[in-house]
Amino acid sequence: MSIIEEREDSVDFEKKRVFFGPGPMLQRVLLSVLLVPLLYATVKIDCCKGLLFFLFVLALSILSARELYRLFAETLELDRVKWWYCCLPQAVLIILNYLNSFFTMKYLGILYITGYTVLLQAVLGILICPGKKGGGRAALSLFGYVYTGLFPLALFLIRAVYGPPYVYLFFLLCWISDAAAYLVGMRFGKRRGIVRWSPQKSLEGYISAFCITVAVAVAAGLLFAERFGPAVWKTAMIGFVIAVTAPAGDVLESALKRKAKRKDSSGFLPGFGGVLDIFDSILLSAPVYLLLLSVL
Repeated sequence: MSIIEEREDSVDFEKKRVFFGPGPMLQRVLLSVLLVPLLYATVKIDCCKGLLFFLFVLALSILSARELYRLFAETLELDRVKWWYCCLPQAVLIILNYLNSFFTMKYLGILYITGYTVLLQAVLGILICPGKKGGGRAALSLFGYVYTGLFPLALFLIRAVYGPPYVYLFFLLCWISDAAAYLVGMRFGKRRGIVRWSPQKSLEGYISAFCITVAVAVAAGLLFAERFGPAVWKTAMIGFVIAVTAPAGDVLESALKRKAKRKDSSGFLPGFGGVLDIFDSILLSAPVYLLLLSVL
């Protein structure tokens, strides 16, 4: 057996060990078994206008903002800046919109709240921007407000306006897309490096994830027609859009980590990485999904 063949066999063995063995995959499965029922209850329980889901979204926003801050703390010399500067506008945005939900989610109120928190973000952004890297700090401040503020807010609005079933469908399709791309890519992926910022992702993984996500969306439309309406094309359209945006969210977060020269956004959960690693596809897909629901 040649050296090349030995290397190929060792690579194949390592793939099978990761795919079938008791490594990161087992950790992912066990944590999913624990977290999915908890998330289901958080979305389902309708106490005080969805208080539990509001707290979940608020925690998601704050933890994501903190991780984003820490990713670039060294690069942008943010060590002397309090991390909560980068979280405060997002937290205020989500808290005020939760309070607004007690007034039947008036959209004018949402616009006013967004305007006030943008002003707050601008003021705090000015405070953290002095210095030779002020431009990068300002960009991070603005991007952080959108990525870890407005995007989680869209997730909260999906439940507040359209109800829990649409949240379940959204999480299911996003995670189906992630899981299919990972599992199929790990087992059958040959054409890798098609995306610069995520070189381990394969074309086979992306194609299979797209097809499986759309198929699951169609199946959900057929099985739960009383929830989503008799027109299956609507859930098919939802599946099509999420099949595009979920991988884009993953690529965006991979680009951020590569820019910061980090493997994971944090070590928040073993086997998963940080909050941004877990919810990257969900964060980017949420505002697109909300917009799609408003026009369907």
